[in-house]
Amino acid sequence: QALQSFRSAARLFPGCAMAPLCMARELVRTGGLAQAERLLRSSIKLDEDNALAWNELGCALCSLSRLEEAIDSFKRSISLLQKSKSSGSDDLLGVVQMNMGQSLRRAGQYSNAVGHLRSAVAHSNNSRLPDA
Repeated sequence: QALQSFRSAARLFPGCAMAPLCMARELVRTGGLAQAERLLRSSIKLDEDNALAWNELGCALCSLSRLEEAIDSFKRSISLLQKSKSSGSDDLLGVVQMNMGQSLRRAGQYSNAVGHLRSAVAHSNNSRLPDA
């Protein structure tokens, strides 16, 4: 039912990158990884600066065991988030750092993985600190 709603949104708003992104997230959750990859690439084509879409593409590619492509997607997401000034980008950066670290670990790049995993923990700790 969620996919049907997202399909309707995509038809109503054909230039909006969020509808294919949302459909792809649902497909990743239900195991439709190849179709999710296609939708994520179309979402990115509509908005190349969407760090969330790049992260989701990396997750889908990692699940497809296409680790080098996944790592490239996470790199792009991290780069976009580090340039971003929007609220919430710091929290997402921690998530992407974790995803990057896990992908690097799976690819056998342990020393690189450690740095990203440490960054993820640091972002996680910083996001939970109360305001002074």
